[in-house]
Amino acid sequence: MITVVGSLNIDLNVTLSHFPKQGETLLSQQFFYSYGGKGGNQAVAISRLNGDVRFIGAVGNDVYGKDYIHKLKREGIDIAGICCLEDVATGTAVVMLAQKDNAIIVTQGANGLLSVEHVEKHAQHIIQSQYIVMQFEVRDDVIEYVLQLASQYSIPVILNPAPFRVFPESWVEHITYLTPNETEYEALCKSGITIPKEKLILTMGKQGVSYFDAEAQQVCQIEAPQVHVVDTTGAGDTFNGALAHYLTQGYTLKQACSYAVIAASLSTEHANAQAGMPTHQHVLEKYQQEIE
Repeated sequence: MITVVGSLNIDLNVTLSHFPKQGETLLSQQFFYSYGGKGGNQAVAISRLNGDVRFIGAVGNDVYGKDYIHKLKREGIDIAGICCLEDVATGTAVVMLAQKDNAIIVTQGANGLLSVEHVEKHAQHIIQSQYIVMQFEVRDDVIEYVLQLASQYSIPVILNPAPFRVFPESWVEHITYLTPNETEYEALCKSGITIPKEKLILTMGKQGVSYFDAEAQQVCQIEAPQVHVVDTTGAGDTFNGALAHYLTQGYTLKQACSYAVIAASLSTEHANAQAGMPTHQHVLEKYQQEIE
């Protein structure tokens, strides 16, 4: 079982010919709403690959929150750890899609009110996990509590530092893998926080991923397969979810990164974060194509 502690957002997606400049008004080509939040995306990615996943997070007592809970249940995700907060809006994200890329504005809503007290109620479930996945769309005290609990019970943690903010260097000893993208890695370097190379997995979009191979004692790169990119939203979340899933299945880090890169690439072939997240069979088929 993998436990994801994190965010649930409703994504308000706007498709544009180009990103607006300051003061510019554009007519959108398309508008639709979808399910997102880095936590929700990662959980769905795991479940699509036939992984067992439970979610700990918060939504508002509104239409969006109730709808999202039903969505996660349909995906086969354990939703017992989700609290529904009164008089609070469910988290939202405005996603602008243009020129095969995206720009995102996030409003935390209920995600910012997920408390340590609520997470503590589910401590028993957390310590039964094979892996824990978190991101930076919940509060620092929540992340720190889970990291310390995981460390106490020797549970590996994947921490995706997105959206990036400076965090206590004391967290590093409790992290198994930190998974920034290139922009987040640049901010990480500027922060002065030192990450041991064996804990760093760097995602690089269409260039793939780099990681430290302990057997070869060197940093290695796995290239992403060529795909028809429609929307990159959620690709990083797909990678993180897939990475956790394949590691729990006993794959080596190299194998897990290889499959996770393929899963992330396949997810970009459809619009919105979760629509294109692949099944394990889809990942295997693409892997076979790549090695032939």
